[in-house]
Amino acid sequence: MAQKSRDLMEYLLHLFVLICIYTILAQSLSLVAGYSGQVSLTHAGFYGLGAYTTTLMSIHWGRHLRC
Repeated sequence: MAQKSRDLMEYLLHLFVLICIYTILAQSLSLVAGYSGQVSLTHAGFYGLGAYTTTLMSIHWGRHLRC
């Protein structure tokens, strides 16, 4: 029973961190695109670079990250 509650808490923490990351990304894009009217491709670039780096690290070290 204790293992299930621990797994649930880990899942909720992981979900909370993802929500925070996406919120920061959305707010920064809103700031750049909304208030200043600029087109920002760097947000997508950094996000894609992070995904690419995570994939290469996963392949190189053989560890798969949980989503």
